[in-house]
Amino acid sequence: MAQKLATDQEHENLNGSSFVTPKYLMRSPAAIILTCLFLAPFTLGLDRSLQLEIQRSYEKGIDYLIAQQNAETGALGDPQLPAFTALAIKSWHGMPEELKEDKSPVFLDKGYDFLVSQAKRDGGIYGKGLATYNTALSLTALSLSGDEAHLPIIQRARRMLINQQQDYDVRGETDNLYDGGI
Repeated sequence: MAQKLATDQEHENLNGSSFVTPKYLMRSPAAIILTCLFLAPFTLGLDRSLQLEIQRSYEKGIDYLIAQQNAETGALGDPQLPAFTALAIKSWHGMPEELKEDKSPVFLDKGYDFLVSQAKRDGGIYGKGLATYNTALSLTALSLSGDEAHLPIIQRARRMLINQQQDYDVRGETDNLYDGGI
């Protein structure tokens, strides 16, 4: 087992095996959700106890996100950073289908409406600052919607991101080590 930090918490599964949760993960619902999304593909071979723990983490995380959503705007977290809302939407789409049945699709609709409201003339989807970061995450979330009405916004956002990339030597050719960076 990896070396435990003094701030880590040791847990024991129902079958007696133990695992360690770093303390910083216990404080951040978003970190818990993202960890669960990462672990989901690996749950097939795991014991039932761990599968149930992961399922419960999904449920608690999504319930938390739904409770944190601004009822008026649909934003999660700082409304100047649509990336937070985009990450919450992406978390929803990463959940197993059987866990989505009891949850409200209003959460998604409000979130998508908020992202659309943040679209700018330059194609970016941002509030104040961090245009590339917010646009990239928002574009990804909108792409998961399956809604054809989002296609023009997705296309403009994609174009904006491409235009942010560096092209040092011959334009349109990957002829420099630093081509493509932002």
